[in-house]
Amino acid sequence: MLSPIRPELVRQVQALNLSRQRMSLMSVATQYLPSSAIAAAVRAAAAPLDTVGILADGSVGVLSLRASGPDGGAGVEDRFLPRLQTTLHPYCRSDGTFRIWFRSVHRWAAELGTADDIITSLFDAPARPVRIHREATFATMPFRPMRRAGYPA
Repeated sequence: MLSPIRPELVRQVQALNLSRQRMSLMSVATQYLPSSAIAAAVRAAAAPLDTVGILADGSVGVLSLRASGPDGGAGVEDRFLPRLQTTLHPYCRSDGTFRIWFRSVHRWAAELGTADDIITSLFDAPARPVRIHREATFATMPFRPMRRAGYPA
């Protein structure tokens, strides 16, 4: 079982308060799985340095830290959601779908006074439904051409 994520958020916000780090906090919730199953799926989908824990509303939170970049935070979601798709597709219903509720916020560490600032921002953000499909689609899997000897590029 996961522990609450708030103590780690407090520690990270205090440690990074004057840095040029970007913080992303995401949450995943569903009514279709026990909390232990969704927690395991989110933990498997999180990047190795991400912190995963339970938020006050019972959803699973993911804290991701990174240096500043041009994507404004969207890149974190773009990398996380396809990995989550892969970990959750075994739980799809017989019609091949499964729905989660996803929230995310992206803030500069320097603009946060306390961990509550980013947590409140997350809970103020609208939860959006994300449909998980049983089979990975081209929309969730990046195309990577293979080059082999004897085959045209």
